[in-house]
Amino acid sequence: MKKIKTLFISFENEINSQELYAFRSSIIEKAGRNHILFHNHLDDDKYLYRYPQIQYKIINRKPSLICLEKGIDEIHHFFIKPSWDLQLYQRTYEVKVKKLQVNQFNMQVWENTFRYNLFRWNPLSQENYIKFKKLQHSDDQKQLLQKILIGNILSFAKGIEWTIDKKNKRRNYSHIGIKMVAL
Repeated sequence: MKKIKTLFISFENEINSQELYAFRSSIIEKAGRNHILFHNHLDDDKYLYRYPQIQYKIINRKPSLICLEKGIDEIHHFFIKPSWDLQLYQRTYEVKVKKLQVNQFNMQVWENTFRYNLFRWNPLSQENYIKFKKLQHSDDQKQLLQKILIGNILSFAKGIEWTIDKKNKRRNYSHIGIKMVAL
């Protein structure tokens, strides 16, 4: 059974959703571009395609970081700086940690069925969006989304170096149901 460590950091002062890109960029600059886990860029036009181990989010209007595995060790490159203040476009953002939470989770495949809700999931790349729009029936669209979701889950497993045993790899994932709800 694979165990995964996570670190969740939430900051005190709010930002709006348009500032998330600037927040991410400022943290990358402060930590140093040579620390690839902050951005997954090898250089200006080459990317390291893997599941991000440092993720930038807005949760309840607060900027947050989610660090997985090696990202937990890397985040210190930001926090060791003498000043944590960030430049978000034309304003200075004063960084104050509101919440710091460390967890460890057991990764395993279950026979049971669990119900989840996904909010603000963006499954459609430019290529997948074109495929999605060409599909005539909602059942076909749901099947495409289901395939993308399964791919996302398997990509996550690979990204955290979780090897799903052969019995479960052969499992038919068609039971993953998708209910589309407009928000």
